Amino acid sequence: AGLVLAGWVMAASGQDLAGLGSRLMWQMGLQCFALTTLCSIPPVIALGIMMRHGAPTDQPASALAVGAAAATWGAFIFAFHCPSDDPFYIVFWYSLACSTIIWLARLILPLISRW
Repeated sequence: AGLVLAGWVMAASGQDLAGLGSRLMWQMGLQCFALTTLCSIPPVIALGIMMRHGAPTDQPASALAVGAAAATWGAFIFAFHCPSDDPFYIVFWYSLACSTIIWLARLILPLISRW
């Protein structure tokens, strides 16, 4: 995480805010966000079902783990289709999509778990 943050700071340090904003390509970024999130939904459902049948002892931590695994899988699958290779773009949009999935899994999965 520290290396990613250091690389992001070094990549962003040489430009002004307008340059960074143009690198984010918000129209394409919103598509990236939506598709990464959609690619993460089937793994959340599958892992959530396994979590429900597995009787987790720590529901919030299990929900976070399920969310992180599903978000990682969704980002991995979408990376093959991603039209951008700009590190700033990838760090921003993928982090936003992954954190959204993790947050939603943390909120929803403990409610449907039976233990």
